Amino acid sequence: MDELTSNVLDWLNKSGFPTEYRVAQTLINNSFITRQGDIYEDLESGSKREIDIVGTRLFNASENSLLSLTLVVECKSSADKPWVLFQSPKSDSDFSDVFHNIFWQQTSGSDSAIRFLNDVKEKILKVEGRNSSKIYSEVPHAFSVVQGLRKPKTPDASYAASTGVTKAAVSQRLRANGYSEYESPHVEFIWPLIVLDAPLFVATPDDSGEFELTRCDNAVLEWQSTVGEVDRIDIRIVTPEGLPEFLYWAIGALNTVVEHAGSELDSMFNEWK
Repeated sequence: MDELTSNVLDWLNKSGFPTEYRVAQTLINNSFITRQGDIYEDLESGSKREIDIVGTRLFNASENSLLSLTLVVECKSSADKPWVLFQSPKSDSDFSDVFHNIFWQQTSGSDSAIRFLNDVKEKILKVEGRNSSKIYSEVPHAFSVVQGLRKPKTPDASYAASTGVTKAAVSQRLRANGYSEYESPHVEFIWPLIVLDAPLFVATPDDSGEFELTRCDNAVLEWQSTVGEVDRIDIRIVTPEGLPEFLYWAIGALNTVVEHAGSELDSMFNEWK
């Protein structure tokens, strides 16, 4: 191998590209249809921007309707600059469920869809109970994130990634409302996801106000968004090690929704027509 090739390979392996390819392959292995380097429109500037990965998995909800899960993914790599999440006070918000994220419906009647999904949630909880239901995952929740150990006046990559993945997710929702690629009625859950190939910490203050740090691989950032009409959105942040666990929960949660609500979707879609 000549010196130039060696230098290029060394540069590539130290960049974020390997993380992106590994994440895309993991999604493919879990039956997601993936697009890398997907282009979306920035709603604030009107510019075209790129998101690393968009992956969609279909769930056959009933004979005549579909549910799907779309993950809008930003991959970040910074081994020497860990991210720190600031944890919210202990509360019920430490539980995340499938209904905390934006979604779109391929037909009209968004109010009907929201009512329907709330009814589905109540039905699942009545049958399974909160502590045992697969629609919930108990992970750390945070109200803010910062990239640690960066030099003064250096842009915070965690803020840029959170803003970018939110814009891409909102753009995905708006774009999806503008076309129909499925023959059956369809509800799509669209979740922003950051895969961080770097140490991830959760900071929690003790009674004296001093911070305690805990390493984690899977957490939720309750992001206060300024994008479009979305003022708050849950962003899942996982490390490569935490990605399989997250996908296992996400797929199981959507299967639970299908199990309890699939046969009822047709009647809801008929009301929309």
